[in-house]
Amino acid sequence: MIRTGCLPNMYDIAASALSAAAQPAPAPPVTSPADFQRLLDTLVAAGAPGAIGAVEDGGHTIRAVSGVGNLRTGQPPRPVQTFRAASQTKAFVATVVLQLVAEGRIGLDDPVSRYLPRLLADGDRITVRQLLNHTSGLFDPQVEVYQTLQDLYDLRLAHWRPRQVVAMATDNGLLFEPGTAWSYSNTNHVVAGLLIERVTGTSVARQLERRIFRPLGLRHTWFPNDTAAMPPPRLHGYMPLDPEPPLADADITWFNPSFFWASGALVSNVDDLDRFYDALFDGRLLPRRLLAEILTPVGTGATGGGYGLGLEIYTLPCGATVAGHTGAFPGDNSGSFRLLEDDKDAGWWPTSTRPRTSCTRPCSAPWWRCSAT
Repeated sequence: MIRTGCLPNMYDIAASALSAAAQPAPAPPVTSPADFQRLLDTLVAAGAPGAIGAVEDGGHTIRAVSGVGNLRTGQPPRPVQTFRAASQTKAFVATVVLQLVAEGRIGLDDPVSRYLPRLLADGDRITVRQLLNHTSGLFDPQVEVYQTLQDLYDLRLAHWRPRQVVAMATDNGLLFEPGTAWSYSNTNHVVAGLLIERVTGTSVARQLERRIFRPLGLRHTWFPNDTAAMPPPRLHGYMPLDPEPPLADADITWFNPSFFWASGALVSNVDDLDRFYDALFDGRLLPRRLLAEILTPVGTGATGGGYGLGLEIYTLPCGATVAGHTGAFPGDNSGSFRLLEDDKDAGWWPTSTRPRTSCTRPCSAPWWRCSAT
């Protein structure tokens, strides 16, 4: 999570926005709870059905909502409601892999073929580290499977097996020689999930539950293996079937995430994600040397941007450096970040965005990034 440390006041911020609009208006500076409420209201005014936010100031958490959380009933969103955290899953999965490194069961610079000998044609040249920081060169078949908004909707209940997804990736060959470039690919963390299962002999879901969810008391976080269900309390996610106005929102809350699996299937809520990132950056989940590894970025080609081991790392326009992860899923958009310099944190979680746009907000607001799935 990140702090609004570019401002005189210091807040830890988390927000969840439903169906963020295509072109949100610039957010005002967040220097008070009233400013934070106005930020959420801005999202709704720009076209979002609803928004949820939580601001932590000196250990005191302020929660706010705006708009509606269910277009059919008109009920307002509630902070306890869960959503698909999407690629924030990568931070959880990377943490489990690094815990196995700490236990001596995985070598961070070992080739993947040492553990999964027949999975990847180039597994002897791709290391575990390269999976976690997206320098493996593995192709992401998402771009072939989900080419249109209609594809996302039509395939929302489809079942996929992890090895099937990996096979689709390897059929396309490597994008580049491992370790020589960077390209974000969900395939990397799908392979990392298979690595966890091979080394532990149990499922990714079981390992996440045993190592993270249960010890941290994450009561609203779970890892669906192969189900489209979203038990209550849940936020509803919406997406347009046609990218051009008028936008007819389709409820896409029920979506089988098995294609994304260990790269993006996690379901959680604002408070649980807050607890996870606090524990991660406070050193309660990893030893110091591996926390340093997870926070060591490689270049991504984006100005001010880098990628660690399952974490996005950015230098903001105001000079602050933050680490965490965003997540984009059909109907959901999320992110959580922490300021690295002085151990202060804040984050926001938008869920249920229209998968249409990409935007970045300046440091005068809580660090904001929304990206299309």
